[in-house]
Amino acid sequence: MTNDKRRIKEPLRLKMKKRLVIGAVGLIIVGGASYASLSHLPTWLAGMEEFIAKTIDARVEHILVEGVKYTPKQDMATALGLSKGDSLVGFDAKVARDRLEDLPWVRDAVVERKLPSTVTVKLYEYHPIARLEVENQIWVVEKTGTRIVPVENEFTDLPLIKGEGADAEAADMIMLLQMERDASLPKVAEATYIGNRRWNLGFETGGWVMLPEENPAKAMEILKKLQKSKRVLDIDGGMVDLRLEDRIVLRMPPNTKKKERSL
Repeated sequence: MTNDKRRIKEPLRLKMKKRLVIGAVGLIIVGGASYASLSHLPTWLAGMEEFIAKTIDARVEHILVEGVKYTPKQDMATALGLSKGDSLVGFDAKVARDRLEDLPWVRDAVVERKLPSTVTVKLYEYHPIARLEVENQIWVVEKTGTRIVPVENEFTDLPLIKGEGADAEAADMIMLLQMERDASLPKVAEATYIGNRRWNLGFETGGWVMLPEENPAKAMEILKKLQKSKRVLDIDGGMVDLRLEDRIVLRMPPNTKKKERSL
């Protein structure tokens, strides 16, 4: 009976020990911090935290994660390197953070060990804004044109940027598309870089526009007005030619009698 009682009461004593150690060391930290030089305070606190972890034999009970949308859970778990029940003694949050930031989708990460039993993870992921075709491979890219991961049939709702030399100019085109995201124009489905100097845009409605080499943003403002007044982008297979300064030409689909007209 004595041994049974000891086994029953042991977890309670362990819990009390943890609480007493953390509370006592908390008082030491508050008092000791006033004597520690500011330059050495982070190191001193880290050492004290590690002392607490060893004293209470800290182990993982909770892993709290925020900000995960695109990163595969298994990749994140592998990079973090912790599972429930693992020891928190010697856990290096900085090393774990660096491994997480090596993952393709992760821009920044914050990892914290919170004794006695919790690790918190907050990820700041890249936001996919377009797809980019480079050497017969399609990548999802973020707003600066940085390639995130190669894709096949994923993210087909994002515009596809393609054409020889398009990868070098992708950031400028993405910026232009971001500026023009409003209800006055249909959604861009494709942006093709032509002759290493200018762009053609294909819209979800089936309409196309030929942008000029110089000042494409101004041409997009003209296109907005044309779409509002004449619905030029609603013509499936039609092409609005904005390359010339003195005139605008609407090239009609091949199956129409009149091949083009001035606007």
